[in-house]
Amino acid sequence: MLLGTRLQAVAILSMSLLLQLAESRVCQTCRRSSTAKNQIASRRQFQRQIATTTTIATAAVSDTTEPRTLLPVTETFIDLVRSTGYYAEEYNVTTSDGYILTIHRMPGSPKKPPAANKPVVLMVHGLLAASDIWVLRGPSEDLAFMLVDAGYDVWFMNTRGNFYGRRHKRLTPKDSKFWRFSWHESGMYDMPATIDYVLTATGQKKLSMVGHSMGTTMALVLLSLKPEYNAKVEIVVSFAPIAIFTHLLPGPVNTMVVRYGKQLQKTLKALGINEVFPRNPTLLGLYATICQTPKIEILCQKFALSSAGLLKSSSFDAFHMNVMNKVLRHYPQGSSLETLLHYRQILMSGKFRQYDFGPERNYMRYKNVTPPEYPIEKITVPFVLYYGMNDAYTTKEDVHALMSRLKIAEGKEVQHDRFSHLDFLLSNLTKPLVYRDVMHAIEVHHRGKPSSSSPATAAAASSSAAKASEYGRLAPSTVAV
Repeated sequence: MLLGTRLQAVAILSMSLLLQLAESRVCQTCRRSSTAKNQIASRRQFQRQIATTTTIATAAVSDTTEPRTLLPVTETFIDLVRSTGYYAEEYNVTTSDGYILTIHRMPGSPKKPPAANKPVVLMVHGLLAASDIWVLRGPSEDLAFMLVDAGYDVWFMNTRGNFYGRRHKRLTPKDSKFWRFSWHESGMYDMPATIDYVLTATGQKKLSMVGHSMGTTMALVLLSLKPEYNAKVEIVVSFAPIAIFTHLLPGPVNTMVVRYGKQLQKTLKALGINEVFPRNPTLLGLYATICQTPKIEILCQKFALSSAGLLKSSSFDAFHMNVMNKVLRHYPQGSSLETLLHYRQILMSGKFRQYDFGPERNYMRYKNVTPPEYPIEKITVPFVLYYGMNDAYTTKEDVHALMSRLKIAEGKEVQHDRFSHLDFLLSNLTKPLVYRDVMHAIEVHHRGKPSSSSPATAAAASSSAAKASEYGRLAPSTVAV
């Protein structure tokens, strides 16, 4: 019975992915139609197909228990925060290459109303996420609310391509040129534009930064290639940092991407798909309808996280079930195909370096057949790197390899044997295991009394750096996709 239910969940989730591809094909048909009447007819036909499929999928998992009340699909960051009684604001930031990003702010709380001259914290989301990910659980659980209650002015960055970054001065998301970026461009353009805007708005000279996963990747890009920004950042607190890989990733999804990356890219390009995993109200409604059914929700969680290699444990006792229902409404939020491909490149090469366009285009762009590595040893901002024992993406060896190249870095292993990549945002245990220590680290650096790494940590970092060097030596010199 359990196996049958599991297969049912897999089939439904797979079907939803096929619907995304089908929508792309229908949109292409609409564009090729010669009249507006044909376009409308094509879209109505697709909408009927979606409605029919949703009905079938819901019936496939129905039981005698009524499903829980569904959350609004269009719920935004502002909705999430203001529903708790906290202050929330949003602003538009224009990057030097024309992208218009909506960023968010929590200037105060019922305990600490908005006021001038508060110390500033900028929170930077990870891959396929948006600012929403920091405020899904509310005042009693999320770090953002804790920081606001402690008197910080908390801002939230959004990157190009996600739900809040789909505007440009000249391009639209329908243009393929809109999607020609990876996390390199987010680090080079989105992050400095956001930092400058926040510091100008607050009148502060420096800010502290908290980044999850890709948030750290972008910070390393910015601080290594635009060294002037080291003077604007007090500290970078990193959850599950991704930069240097000393291993390959587990999980069927990751295996497929690594082995068949080039084929997947060609297929998606042929279908006219440059965006991956967008925030789609129709698909999100389908996910939520199915996965909020009491007997299926745990299987949805396990399939989604285990398939991606995000959790090696089969236990979900550290997750609030109702939080996962919210996650389905706010994640994923979309990004470019090249963002994923850039991660594939540094995974395959074992080197933290710029995008690999292939030998010929590399030479035109970099004056070398291989892309240059990011000079992260030039970064002067202190990093505090938190990592979990059960994280398939960010291992202890990866973190120590990164530490060996940073001037000022401290590694902190979360003391729980099942703590993984997404636990930094969703686990019930984040406050006692991580957030209280983070609050202390930010306060210490804000007061100008940073700590240093222990000799034992430095020795471990040196050993991991040697392993990373060997991994990189054996990797191919170019992995262009």
